[in-house]
Amino acid sequence: MNKRNIFFAIGITVSVVSGFRIGQFVFDQQEFSSAQEIRAIVPETPRKLAIPALQQDNGSNFDMTSLQGKWSILFFGFTNCPDVCPATLSTVAQAKKMLEQSGKKFPQVVFISVDPQRDKVKVLGEYVRYFDKDFIGVTGEEKLLRSIVVQMDSTFMTQPSENEKEYQVGHSLNLVLINPAVELVAVLGAPHSSESILNALDYFQQ
Repeated sequence: MNKRNIFFAIGITVSVVSGFRIGQFVFDQQEFSSAQEIRAIVPETPRKLAIPALQQDNGSNFDMTSLQGKWSILFFGFTNCPDVCPATLSTVAQAKKMLEQSGKKFPQVVFISVDPQRDKVKVLGEYVRYFDKDFIGVTGEEKLLRSIVVQMDSTFMTQPSENEKEYQVGHSLNLVLINPAVELVAVLGAPHSSESILNALDYFQQ
């Protein structure tokens, strides 16, 4: 494919942009071998993350050690999400299938539920493995989840309802790319496609 210029732009919600620390990031035009535009927030240098202990869908703890030594893609959502979450997970699963068919290894995929009240670990495990047998589901206390999303230029919020079990959850649509040193490399903004995900991996994993 012909090389073209793409622009790394902010691809997250306005509520995150309002607190965006502009000095930590650079935005520029890059040469990229793709017909797909990639929207991403890119730190000037990879940013070290601090991941508190969450609960994984198999009942074990999920923490810094769960991310060390491998590339990972994180996505925030919830199992009752009607469309965006299943569509995004399906897209990531398709990208994984495409890359593995070429003989290459796809990053570890971690779905972090921001709805711990309804998304218990058993539910999470069944949900994520509907899309791919290797996907991992994790969740934790709200304060722990908020300490994670703020590091990844993402957000989530709940909208109360008269029925305690029918409240709405809003969240960023970002895919967060983390390197084996548990550093944030890029925050990929929506819309996502399998091609744009693979192009981003090809670029950022160099």
